[in-house]
Amino acid sequence: LPPQLGPMEEIQASFRKNPFAVRFVWDSEDMPYYESVYAQGENNNLLIVRERKGAFPFVPPMVRKMDTMFPVKIGKSKNPITDFGLARLLQRTLLPFEDPEVVKVMTIKYEGLVTLDPINRPSYYLRIDRPKTKTTNYTRQDLYFDADTLMPDGTDLYLPNDVLDARYRYTN
Repeated sequence: LPPQLGPMEEIQASFRKNPFAVRFVWDSEDMPYYESVYAQGENNNLLIVRERKGAFPFVPPMVRKMDTMFPVKIGKSKNPITDFGLARLLQRTLLPFEDPEVVKVMTIKYEGLVTLDPINRPSYYLRIDRPKTKTTNYTRQDLYFDADTLMPDGTDLYLPNDVLDARYRYTN
């Protein structure tokens, strides 16, 4: 099936670098989860998910422990929670620059100052075009940096033929 971008989710994220830990909270009643928590070295390194709705209509909501790759395998996430954070975003962005064959044909272009939707803040916009590789299917990445803080505040990831596959926005 062709990839299809789902509706934007609003997730409150809390992050600790060391020891690594991430907590996601979904406030919307439409979302299937209340929260998910991962803390390196705790709970056998499993992801803990507190459901708002049961996995099936006849199963009540519960707290589940799962492998961190499970949400990726079932298409609920692009990356495991263990790969969360702005530093990891930038590491994944810069990885193709280390491939001598790819870097020869990559382009990175400053596209100017834009108002990043839906967070409505001025952002510097960089467009990165690259070929599909063994490690990434994305042939284009739009990367945005907050004009005031210079922190990443968004990225859009495109498959070949400019098919938008993932969109992330970061606030607060």
